[in-house]
Amino acid sequence: MICRNLPTVFSEIDLVFLSADREIWLVEVKLVAHDELIFARPVKKQQMQRLKRLIDRWIESVDKPVRFHLAAVNHENEVLVFEDFLS
Repeated sequence: MICRNLPTVFSEIDLVFLSADREIWLVEVKLVAHDELIFARPVKKQQMQRLKRLIDRWIESVDKPVRFHLAAVNHENEVLVFEDFLS
């Protein structure tokens, strides 16, 4: 992991990783209710727009591939990962 809770102009990035393939992974972590883990959209439309602008800025400013993942976590610590969430 490179860092966590990284503040940016558009939104805070919860986790930033450099993968074994030299890709930058930006990860948004959302706490959801148990019954929302599969059925609810964990990110509202306005936040999705901010995150998309943030990712576009990262893509423009680094010389590595950038991927964005969303991790939805419930109170039982079950995790559902949406890879390449905004692609």
